[in-house]
Amino acid sequence: MWKSLINRASPLVFLAFTQGAGATGDFLSGRWLDNGGKASAMSPEFFWHMELHRMAAPFQAEERRIVPPETSSEKENDPSPLIRFTGEIEQREFAEAIRTKRINPPDPDRALAQHRASREQVAASRADAPAGDTLEEFASEFADYHRGARAFRQKHFEAAQAAWEELLRRPENERHYRTVWATFMLGKLALERKDPAAVTYFQQTRRLARAGFADGLGLAADSYGWEARSELKRGRLEKAAQLYLTQLALGDKSAIVSLKALIPDRPSVEGMLNFGEQPPETATDAERVAWEKAREPEVQTQLETAASSPLLRRLVTAHILATETASGTWSYGTESSEENPPARSRGKRWLAVMERLPEEPLEDADHLGWIAYTAGRYEEAARWLKIADPASATSLWLQAKLERRAGKLDAAAKSMAAAWQLVRNDPANALTAENSGFQYLPTQSAAGDLAGLHLTRGEFLTAMEVFLRGNLWEDAAYLGDRVLTVDELKKCVDQHWPELPGEVKSDPSRTATNTQIRWMLARRLVREDRPGEAHGYFPKEQRPALERYLAAIKTAEDSRHSKPQRARAYFEAGWIARFDGMELMGCEVEPDGFSTGGSFPPGDLDVERRDGIQLVEQFDSKTGKSWTEKKPLKLVIPATAEEKLRLGKSQPLPNKRFHYRHVAAGLAWKAAGLLGDGTPELADVLNSGGSWIKDRDKKAADRFFQALEQRCAKTEIGRAARTRHWFVPVLGPWSSTYTPAPER
Repeated sequence: MWKSLINRASPLVFLAFTQGAGATGDFLSGRWLDNGGKASAMSPEFFWHMELHRMAAPFQAEERRIVPPETSSEKENDPSPLIRFTGEIEQREFAEAIRTKRINPPDPDRALAQHRASREQVAASRADAPAGDTLEEFASEFADYHRGARAFRQKHFEAAQAAWEELLRRPENERHYRTVWATFMLGKLALERKDPAAVTYFQQTRRLARAGFADGLGLAADSYGWEARSELKRGRLEKAAQLYLTQLALGDKSAIVSLKALIPDRPSVEGMLNFGEQPPETATDAERVAWEKAREPEVQTQLETAASSPLLRRLVTAHILATETASGTWSYGTESSEENPPARSRGKRWLAVMERLPEEPLEDADHLGWIAYTAGRYEEAARWLKIADPASATSLWLQAKLERRAGKLDAAAKSMAAAWQLVRNDPANALTAENSGFQYLPTQSAAGDLAGLHLTRGEFLTAMEVFLRGNLWEDAAYLGDRVLTVDELKKCVDQHWPELPGEVKSDPSRTATNTQIRWMLARRLVREDRPGEAHGYFPKEQRPALERYLAAIKTAEDSRHSKPQRARAYFEAGWIARFDGMELMGCEVEPDGFSTGGSFPPGDLDVERRDGIQLVEQFDSKTGKSWTEKKPLKLVIPATAEEKLRLGKSQPLPNKRFHYRHVAAGLAWKAAGLLGDGTPELADVLNSGGSWIKDRDKKAADRFFQALEQRCAKTEIGRAARTRHWFVPVLGPWSSTYTPAPER
């Protein structure tokens, strides 16, 4: 099915939908189509952690990482769970050593109590605390280890080393449990002293664990990161990179931050592991900037060295992409444009370094092409693309971007469809959500690019489907609610979006629920004067309100009823439209904003795409006045004449935010036309109808107020309104019958 959708060699026909679709509720910085769809002209976001996970895939190791069960993924560096977990392991292994006769204390219970007390003393030890008396403990490998650990925490490093070396001199059968621990700690001790022997100790830690010595804390797995740090301090950067990537492959995400220390041109960050020497801790901001500038020649040399290493080269490239495509706000503002891309100094310098390499296939040539594209150097991006793997997702995606720029939309759609398929199937995408902030995920950016190409060619159904599968609900809703005809949407829903219980997705590859799509259609049918067809598409809890609304309209329009009866029915219909209107007839996006419950203005995407203008709210702080300014807007994703025509036909009447309030007021006006002057009922109707729109359209509301003054001057509500010179928060004979009565 999907191949038939994206293969431009055969005509694109109506999608063979497989059911389902929907929204995520995630907050994104605008829609893909906002700002003229400028997102399609820009580079997608490249995520540092995602690129690292890809690089780490080949660096598998047999060790098993152990994380304290109380430690969440967000707080893996919290020492408290680790201290508790270490204590639990110690107690369990000490008891096991007694049970298996590896140690034979004369009084096992007393030995256990002594062991526990000694462990607690170790945990409480610190450099600034009094040493205290060493507690009595049964002589064993455990006691030896505690003696070294206590000294280490108190920064008595020579005593710590002596205790652990004494432990390792025991016969093998007397040090089953603490051999790995002592060796690992000797490595940390050597690292503290900047002793190159640290590397040997960490490697030995793994060999000993593989030989069968106990490793209840998973120190063999942890040793990769510590060995990497040792190699980093020795200036052996490629080896450090391999070890950090192995650490990451074992599941230790702290390697993601550690690997940043291998990037020569990354500005140093106080308190973090950084490349090479660091500015003085006491340096001011200005001094730090001067320090960074002074080391530029050294950085240039280090970048050239990194370029000669395939692994280090990939790391530098990935880091530059991750930082220079980070764009959490670009879909809103005007920070850059296709004609005026932002300055990308790091990327340009790195490209200059890479240009000196022999022109041959490079594993990361496609990423280098993206660096060039991000900097606005499109011809250079095309050159890098020529030596890249043509079948990779990033190569195909870059090719699609360049083809779009060249006006080759059919070729771009084909390339982008192939790229999106690969991006969607990339397991690394699952890693992005936890670190993405407000940026678009790769699957969303790819979907946006592909859907934009289909939209440019007038393939509205196809574009909506791609938006749905790419988790870009509001873009899909724009098409379903405003661009598709109501009959096209109804046919699609009837064939592929059955009514299901609850908020259910009939197709897991989409993210909206069947309820969501069906409800959007139901409200559209009501807006387009086809409410009788809408009933089965509404959620069950909304159907009674629709039934009351339709019954009231039917009574109101039946001339066989008396005028007061018809007026009451019009007023009831208006009341329902006012207070259930969002659920019964609200637009998903413009102008009502059902997708956010009306909490946020939905924007003006319909105006942008129909008229090529952007409505910008301006405010003068001196005068306190605000106004809307119209600015020309270039559509990166052009709108076809057919799209513009459909937008005009599908707009609600009136085309204003919370348009259903105006519908409600119109029904109240009809009710008023059927009532006699001077009655409490007429005053209630006019006061209510005007109140419904007074905050949205003062001119339209004033018509109600003038009628209230002229026709109901002697009523209670009329007198109160004349005194206040506006509508009053008072319920009348009809409005008071609705419970609970909403506040005005």
